[in-house]
Amino acid sequence: MISLPTTTVTVYRGSSVDQYGDEDDSNTAVLSKVPCSLLEQRRLVATQDSTQPMIVRYYTARLPYGTDIETGDRLLDEKTNVIYMVDSYAQVQSPFIQGDLRLDLRRVS
Repeated sequence: MISLPTTTVTVYRGSSVDQYGDEDDSNTAVLSKVPCSLLEQRRLVATQDSTQPMIVRYYTARLPYGTDIETGDRLLDEKTNVIYMVDSYAQVQSPFIQGDLRLDLRRVS
């Protein structure tokens, strides 16, 4: 891993249907104790509808090359017990070494 890990994460995948037919996220751990660089960032955003700018928080993570990740997986930050949803991911390109996976996350708990 190129990035400096700030925590470790557990990767949850899958869903199930409850007795009422509603879909629930299952807590089936695919991976655990994966080193992760997790960052919260803020951006000041102004829209045409409002004169008041808003602060938008977004989260990014970096995982080691080759980590089994899919869009829709959930990451449990083992340090803070916060769960994030993986919105998208991409392999960081480097001409010299195999780069980390870069994930765009959304906090769900």
